[in-house]
Amino acid sequence: MGFDRPEGRCLHDTLKMLKVGDAVDESVVIDALARGEWIALGQSLLLVKTDKAKSEIPFPFAGKVTEIFISVSKEMATGTQTLAIEA
Repeated sequence: MGFDRPEGRCLHDTLKMLKVGDAVDESVVIDALARGEWIALGQSLLLVKTDKAKSEIPFPFAGKVTEIFISVSKEMATGTQTLAIEA
């Protein structure tokens, strides 16, 4: 996924939960960044677990978490909106 940011303009994007495994459509959030936290390119936004594994979910650009749509310890389906980022 590539993002172009024109000089002086902010990029806003939301991360939807990715499919963690071939036969897995839901996972549980173990840890997530908080609103207002800054994230570096490739840093993990979420730590999730399924019945088989734990996975870190990175974000493809640096920015600030502006909104959180999920709760720690709750199940979420693939495609669920998780966090909003402003870069």
